[in-house]
Amino acid sequence: MKPKYLFVILLTALCLMAALPVHAQTAAGVQMKASAAYGGNYKYGEWLPVWVELENQGRDLTAEVRVQVPGSGRTTTFVAPVSLPSGSHKRLPVYVLANNFSRQLTINLVSDNKVVTTQTVDIHPQPNITFLVGLVTPERGALGLVSGISIPGQSRPVSLVDVQLADLPERPEALRSLDVLMINNTDTSKLTPAQKNTLQSWVSSGGRLVLGGGSGAPQTFAGIPDTLLPAKLQGSTEITADSLGALAEFAAADRVQTSATFVAAVGQVQSAAGARVLVGTDALPLVIEKTLDSGHVDFVALDLSTAPFNGWAGTQAFWEKLLSPGAEYDANLPFDSSLSQMRANQLSYALSNIPSLDLPSVQGLSLLLLVYILAVGPLNYILLRRINRLHLAWVTIPIITLLFTGGAFGLGYLMRGNDLILNRVAILDMQAGGNAQVTSYMGLFSPSQQSYEITVQGEGLVSPMNASDPGVWNQTAPVGGAEMSFIQGQPSTIKGLTVSQFSMQAFMSEEIWANFGKLTSDLYMENDTLKGTVRNDTAYPLNDVVVAIQNRFQKLGNLTPGQEVKVDLGLGNLSLDRSGMPLSYRLFQEQDNPNGVPLSRAAQLKTTILDTVSNNGYASKFSNFAPSGGQSKLLADQSVLIIAWLDQAPPVVKVNNNALSQQTTALLYKNTSFRFPVTGLIQIPAGLIPGAVTKFSAQGGECGMPGAPAVNMASGEAEFEFTLPADLKGVTFTNLKINVRRDGSPATDAPDLNLWDWKAKQWMNIQKPILGTNEVHNPAALINENGVVRVSLKNNDANFSCIYLDLGVDAQRGAQVTP
Repeated sequence: MKPKYLFVILLTALCLMAALPVHAQTAAGVQMKASAAYGGNYKYGEWLPVWVELENQGRDLTAEVRVQVPGSGRTTTFVAPVSLPSGSHKRLPVYVLANNFSRQLTINLVSDNKVVTTQTVDIHPQPNITFLVGLVTPERGALGLVSGISIPGQSRPVSLVDVQLADLPERPEALRSLDVLMINNTDTSKLTPAQKNTLQSWVSSGGRLVLGGGSGAPQTFAGIPDTLLPAKLQGSTEITADSLGALAEFAAADRVQTSATFVAAVGQVQSAAGARVLVGTDALPLVIEKTLDSGHVDFVALDLSTAPFNGWAGTQAFWEKLLSPGAEYDANLPFDSSLSQMRANQLSYALSNIPSLDLPSVQGLSLLLLVYILAVGPLNYILLRRINRLHLAWVTIPIITLLFTGGAFGLGYLMRGNDLILNRVAILDMQAGGNAQVTSYMGLFSPSQQSYEITVQGEGLVSPMNASDPGVWNQTAPVGGAEMSFIQGQPSTIKGLTVSQFSMQAFMSEEIWANFGKLTSDLYMENDTLKGTVRNDTAYPLNDVVVAIQNRFQKLGNLTPGQEVKVDLGLGNLSLDRSGMPLSYRLFQEQDNPNGVPLSRAAQLKTTILDTVSNNGYASKFSNFAPSGGQSKLLADQSVLIIAWLDQAPPVVKVNNNALSQQTTALLYKNTSFRFPVTGLIQIPAGLIPGAVTKFSAQGGECGMPGAPAVNMASGEAEFEFTLPADLKGVTFTNLKINVRRDGSPATDAPDLNLWDWKAKQWMNIQKPILGTNEVHNPAALINENGVVRVSLKNNDANFSCIYLDLGVDAQRGAQVTP
């Protein structure tokens, strides 16, 4: 064969080999197998664990596992160091913040800046509206029916992902993509302590954990922390379909029809830990639910993947009823952006608001100007006249001017111009057990263009603030430069963070502040006033403490560690706050600055932080600010918001080989509850009971604060529903108070009002309704067994106006005593 033909054949073969998909290229002696948790499914802006299994049969190796996330600007790499002695076998996670358009990740094992082996992993970003359910079970079976449920409110696609127990992350941030986690017939004793802490923190932050029963209940319970367990197992029993009537009643479905028997785990309700029987009886509880902070744990006495769920027509209705509370997607949130992304984007402005870079005071500038005028005028003249050289004024005046200009510039530069400043904004979410989830947003302000290496102490996950596209940093960052790497560990390290001169580059850290302490409260409702105490049981001074319900608040001042203060917050005419200014304005402008003088940078910073947190991303936590579609837990769990400020928060940050000036502004918040009198008069003022517009005319629409029971309409009809708190069951209701208010129209007449009579199944008209409070006596027939009150209004005005409707209630429980 001629050489030229041989060359063509070899070249063709090489091209064909290069075109073949290469999934893994492995060096001798090293094997790597990588897989993304949850089948590669994750929500936009949430962490995804990538599990990497390594085996080394060659020489000792010190290496890094690098996961590359390409962005529209530059590549961001998440790195996990690993030591691989000869003969070792290790499995480790790399936590990755992929962007919204990622479809594949490249995983490299690198040693001495050389790629030892590489692999690609497919991933599947999911819009945040997706209802993602993780299943830890040997087989799906009947659990596959969960994918067909309907979540109330906006339509949410339901997606099921199979999760291996070993793949559960050891970081709560990496579990946030899941709305629900179901564990059934699985030995959880293999959970590591870090995985157990992750479950605890995830549930506390709003997750829902469902534990299956049946014969596999003991092994399912084996490794679950006691703080999460809603019941203590007492063995098991065989039951028939006749014992499942409560299950059908709960699901509002047909009864289970079969002659088969089922194994039901018997659980003793941990009522002291906040658990209750949700379905069944104390003798045979079929579902026991425990509330932990914002989350829930449900124990179902039956095996979730087998009978009766695999043959019962009411299975999907059961899951819809069980999983729906708290699952409604906030109508004010976009489908494709996470709460953390929205928060980070809006806090970028807050980071740039650095009080230490504020301009000098007017008084200081005036003094400097006065000294200059005296020097260049009278003093210069007196000196020149004394030496009889007045003609030299044309020389001395420019010299004095140059000296003052240079001196002022030099003084300013020495004071601030050469400072490397780290501005930190931290959000602290208090959790059960005295821990706090801390998200720290940090901006590095540089006086010169430079690339920095940053050390972040602790166990936090560090990332760019632009989680939708980690490759995009501050728009003023220099183009090109080194690849930015986030090396995970204790401590973490950021390499390649490049900042332009007099610009800022931002990053963030998420971690648990262990043993932070508690903000203890004992609050109760007396008539229309919230009373009780708040105590600082942390080791840190808390500044500007505020207790709030909706936009009504009381300032408690500063609390030193161990200090307790009394609460006395009136809630009369609460409905007037529906269209009022936000809490941040009332706190910092209306209260502290009534004359409208521009706020200080510190006050502006706090206003921005509070606005960002209250308006985006904390609908469940900040339910007082942003109730959503009547699903707010404002009164369902008797929620009161306590906020405070600190001047410190983790992590400790150092910039290698550079002195660093730091400042921290940290917002601490906690939702707590209040109690009603055990006996006596109970008064809930209008505006405190959550409600929603359920129907309005085609020409109408909602108005007021997001989720407020208010409708903007002219002529037409609208309907509302209000839900009374669950712990008022068994009381005698004496009055309903329906408050009507309107704005935007000169009309003074109230709309026609009707209340739904649940017994007669018809509307009851309120005679001669007024703008203000309309009282209805003996309202028992107007409140159904779930505490729901339905109200309709008919407006006959020719002009559009916003009509606010609020419900209050009076009730009696035995003889009145002091709480």
